[in-house]
Amino acid sequence: MSAGLFHYHSVQPFASLGLTGPFWTIHSDIVIGTWVAMAILFSLTALGQYFLGKKNNTVTFLYEKAIDFFINLSIDNIGLFQQKYFLFISSIFLFTAFSCLVGLIPFVEEATRDLNTALAIALSSFLYVQYQKIQLHGFRGFLQEFIDPFIIMAPLHVVGELSKIASMSFRLFGNIVGGGVILGMVIDLFGHYRMFVTPVIFCSIVIHLLFSYIDYQHNFWLRTIQKIVQVTLNILFAVTWLQIILGIGEAMMQSFVLTMLTATYLGMAIQHGADQHPHTLKHEPKEHL
Repeated sequence: MSAGLFHYHSVQPFASLGLTGPFWTIHSDIVIGTWVAMAILFSLTALGQYFLGKKNNTVTFLYEKAIDFFINLSIDNIGLFQQKYFLFISSIFLFTAFSCLVGLIPFVEEATRDLNTALAIALSSFLYVQYQKIQLHGFRGFLQEFIDPFIIMAPLHVVGELSKIASMSFRLFGNIVGGGVILGMVIDLFGHYRMFVTPVIFCSIVIHLLFSYIDYQHNFWLRTIQKIVQVTLNILFAVTWLQIILGIGEAMMQSFVLTMLTATYLGMAIQHGADQHPHTLKHEPKEHL
């Protein structure tokens, strides 16, 4: 969450058309969070390229385990392995996860805190699945799905497909914002004492550093102060690590749910296409990567 150190700006590019609502507003903090997430992903990709050329090291092992996880996720939910499906599913998971995780960096906001980002991720998933349907069934077969078994069912099928976008985007957006609201409520419990939190943290760290240079074992009051400072720092570190762990868990959970929904919708489309065109699909071996 932003600490107010920087002054972010909002841009309304369609204001001249009368579109000034939150949906049409671009927030600079969200753009910064998105680019930070992408920068981290590109850096990890470059790091992976470097270490995958070296054998028997921890980084290579971790990258291989991550790749195996996405391969198994693709096979379990889609029923086969193809590189294009593997790449899309892993990209959705990683981008969503790091768009949430950047909120753990001081003064950087979660990109998924904005509904537009969550909608863009859900829309990307939706359009990719529809594109694969057209690839498998043809455009005529794609339209045929909306009028089966009767043409009167077409509006219901259209609404059902479009509801997937709303379901995925609002689930991601709601959970991320809900976590921020709960954190804000906890902070508000401090009321007017919030202004003393930063000085207490700063003074505790300074006093702790000073005690490393003085002999306090033979003075009762110094020992008491040292114990109070130590307990204070332990509580602060515990709260910090708890927030980090909960943030990582929330990001992984939301990314996994969104990825599973994408893989499930994609698997349903592919299996339906395989039933109609059994010779259009083939299982690519893992070594194709």
